[in-house]
Amino acid sequence: MRPNLRQIFGRIALVSLLLGPVVAEETAKSDLRIATFNLDNYLVMDRYVDGVWRPNYPKPEKEKAELRKVVLDVRPDILFLQEMGELAFLEEFRSDLSLFGLHYPYLIHMEGPDPTRHLSVLSMLPPSDVIKHRDLDFKYFDQRELVKRGMLEVTFELPDGEFFKAFGLHLKSRYTGNKEDPESQLRRTREAEACRNRV
Repeated sequence: MRPNLRQIFGRIALVSLLLGPVVAEETAKSDLRIATFNLDNYLVMDRYVDGVWRPNYPKPEKEKAELRKVVLDVRPDILFLQEMGELAFLEEFRSDLSLFGLHYPYLIHMEGPDPTRHLSVLSMLPPSDVIKHRDLDFKYFDQRELVKRGMLEVTFELPDGEFFKAFGLHLKSRYTGNKEDPESQLRRTREAEACRNRV
């Protein structure tokens, strides 16, 4: 039995968001492009810029231009983003894309347990439902921890009346201060499992 569009989109969206900068397309009934992109700290932070240490510094304009170029080349209808800063940064990114003719009338910004790096969405389609999963927890050694960036669940309706869901998430970085968990492999696995179980 051939899966319907709703089933196809569910699988594509989930897989693409787990794997990283991937584009998913379905053209059976209507053209729709979904992409996911890790913006690599689109926020203010301590960073090296042109070999110079800059404390409390925004993402350099050169890097922002490179991000815009990628998005403008792909031109997704729905764009899930990781490592976005505060809402003002998302609005800036959307405005900058608009200057180049790519307009996203809808945006979603989610603050999870991580106070710095957030999940977000830019979309040409109106979301019919948004759920911000901030309560995902898991056992980590002898305590329970929250999935650091949470998980964003967004439902969209297609012109033909069918619905599909897409999930945005971003696992904790590989950096760890726990010698018992090199490269945060255990924690990242537990985060992924908590998200999978909720889906």
